[in-house]
Amino acid sequence: MAGRRRRILVTGRPGVGKKTVIKRVVEVLGDRAGGFYTEETRHQGRRTGFVVRTLNGKTGGLAHVTHGGVFRVGRYGVDVEGFEKVGVVSLERAMTAKEIIIIDEIGPMELYSKRFRQVVERVFASDGTVIAVIQQREDSFTRTLREWPHVEVCTVTRENRDRMTSLVVEKLDATGSQIPKG
Repeated sequence: MAGRRRRILVTGRPGVGKKTVIKRVVEVLGDRAGGFYTEETRHQGRRTGFVVRTLNGKTGGLAHVTHGGVFRVGRYGVDVEGFEKVGVVSLERAMTAKEIIIIDEIGPMELYSKRFRQVVERVFASDGTVIAVIQQREDSFTRTLREWPHVEVCTVTRENRDRMTSLVVEKLDATGSQIPKG
């Protein structure tokens, strides 16, 4: 099983298409994957915050301009409790029930959750395959993840973003997993 272990970290500048890559990979993987991705919320054309969506359809808060929590990223108050109830729980469930774990994203908002950091470390130590979006700017936690055994970092650029989904799926194929073509 350890020969199948793979950690693919997708990174790149904000707005380059990392989330699009992850969503397309999830479409290819179907129900073999578990975990979450984040999405913007908008009101009258303006971004007002972010939600976390699990691959099985649950939604929870991540950050919002009106959230008055202690933790802030820019103008957004981070809803650590809401994120843990949905996003972190989805990772814990995926570790036991899914072959491939999706984490979008390991970024400044998510990293305010100590429980999230602990679960991410357990995910990386597991025998499963992990595909995660990771912030481009390093801190001590993300640097440690980048240095973990079996990690490959894929940097999305405007030039390669249309090919990146295929590249990630090819890397999964190299693990011996029978990834459906589609």
